Amino acid sequence: MISVILPIRNRAGLFERSLRSWAAQTIGRETFELIVIDQDSTDGLRLLLDGYAGSINIRYFNLDPAQGHVPPPPDMKGWTSPAFPQNFGVKRCSGDVIVLTSPETIQASTNLERIEKRTAERGWTFLYGRVINSGSLPADFSYEGLAAVRGEVYCGRERTPQSESLVYFIGAMRKEDFMKLGGIEELFMQGAAYEDTEFGRRVVSAGMTLVLDESILGIHQSHESIWPRPGTRSKAVDRNRDLFNRLDPRRVLANVDRPWGELKDGPKGTQ
Repeated sequence: MISVILPIRNRAGLFERSLRSWAAQTIGRETFELIVIDQDSTDGLRLLLDGYAGSINIRYFNLDPAQGHVPPPPDMKGWTSPAFPQNFGVKRCSGDVIVLTSPETIQASTNLERIEKRTAERGWTFLYGRVINSGSLPADFSYEGLAAVRGEVYCGRERTPQSESLVYFIGAMRKEDFMKLGGIEELFMQGAAYEDTEFGRRVVSAGMTLVLDESILGIHQSHESIWPRPGTRSKAVDRNRDLFNRLDPRRVLANVDRPWGELKDGPKGTQ
C-alpha cells in the first residue's frame, strides 16, 4: 500500500486538477490511498472529495484548531507549513510507503506505478521526482503530455543534497525510515520554507540516500500568495533560515512519538 500525504487549506480549485491525475494512476485503486489533512477549509473541499469517492481511496481528516492541532499563525491567512499535517497524516496512514506532495501538484499517470516498482529496490531512502512550475494551465491540458512541458524545474539535479536544498513536491519514502527520523521538524510550522530542506539534510546526515528519478513527473500549479502583507514572507523565511542554521542535522526528532490527541469528530472517510 502507498499512502499519499496531502495537507491542504482552501485550495480546492487547484486540488481538483491534481485529483484528476490521482484518479488516472495506472496502478489499482486498492493499492494506494490519499490521506487528506484539511486545515479547516471553507471552499467546498469536502464536496469536491465526495465527487471522487468512487474512483480514489480517500481518507479525510479535518484538523480542529480548537483542539490545538493547528496553532494559528499571526501573519498568514490561516495556513501553516506542511510539517504538522504531514506528520499527522503519516501517523494515521495504512501504507508502508508514503508519498509527500502538495495538493496543487499534478501527477503523471505512471508516478505511483514507478514508485511501486522501485519499492523493492534498495539503494535509496528518499525518492523524488522532477516537478515543473508551469504557471496556469490550459483547460484542455493533457497529462500524457507532461514530460514535454517546459518550465522551472524543482527537485532536479540542481536540488541536490550537496547544495542542501530539497523541495519535495513529489517525494517517496518508506514509512519505517520516516519514523526513524522523527518526521518533519515542526519548529518551521509558522514560517515559510526550509522544513523540506532540513528534512533532506537530516536524511543524508543519517546515512540515508536521496535519489532523483526523472521518470517521476509533476506540474506545480501557481497560486496566490498566502501572505496578506508585503514583507511578511521575507521575514518568515529569514527566521526559518536562522533556525535551519542552528539545528543539528544529526538529531532524531520526537515528533512521531509525541501524542497529538484525537480529532474532535473522529476521522471522516470518503471511501
